[in-house]
Amino acid sequence: MANDSTTLGFLTPVSVLPINDRPLEDIFAQVITGITGLAANMVRPRYQPTVPNQPEFDVDWVAFGVSITEQDVYPYHRQVATLERPDGDTIVERDEYMEVLCSFYGANNHQYMGRWRDGLAIEQNRYTMGALGIKLVAVGKNPVNVPALFKNTWTRRVDLTCQFSRRVSVTYGVRTIQSATVELYTEELPPQSIIVNQ
Repeated sequence: MANDSTTLGFLTPVSVLPINDRPLEDIFAQVITGITGLAANMVRPRYQPTVPNQPEFDVDWVAFGVSITEQDVYPYHRQVATLERPDGDTIVERDEYMEVLCSFYGANNHQYMGRWRDGLAIEQNRYTMGALGIKLVAVGKNPVNVPALFKNTWTRRVDLTCQFSRRVSVTYGVRTIQSATVELYTEELPPQSIIVNQ
């Protein structure tokens, strides 16, 4: 199977792919844990293959979900040449926007929601995400109280949505043309072959 443009066939990325899916959730779980001070096992992805038991009513915990909400329709392409690869690679870049919905439960749910909201305003708290190119765009203006029914009893829950952005880059083995043989035809001269070198 071809993996550069010197041969026919489909091209797959030759670079490390952007962080997505479970690894992306793990990053946000680490940041939410660090900012709120909740125990790691009390910061849970919203969607899990095996659903853990829900903590008791007075236990403070958070469920979060990460979703890509918007991305550039037309990505930016740029050709990059290096000493090792003078014929270059093509880098495809696009901006993505994602939402992180956090649902805080427990006796102190508003307190932990406030820690998350206000903690995001501190640049040092955003360092882990920033090192991976994830930037804070906005924190939800108003938290939403959404009481949840659990074991036939209403439990306290408050939701807060935050928006983040990042630029993702993927490299493909699309080479530049280094040389080509062409034939020029004119009405007055016979065909002549010339070699064009870059």
